[in-house]
Amino acid sequence: MGNYVDSHLIKGETVVYTAKLHWIIYMNLKAILTLWIGPFIQQATSEFAITTKRVIAHAETDWPKQSEIN
Repeated sequence: MGNYVDSHLIKGETVVYTAKLHWIIYMNLKAILTLWIGPFIQQATSEFAITTKRVIAHAETDWPKQSEIN
């Protein structure tokens, strides 16, 4: 699993199932206008997991991070 899910597990919690965004995100106007780079970044920076205690959904929206620009 990705870094976000692994780093935010609670003691005694384990990942039961992981998921990715569906491929249909590549078939819309945003994908065509950004030459499929936008959806690729969206898929690469999104993490979804079901654990023994909770559901974790993380989508990075601040890309590139402001701290990386300065």
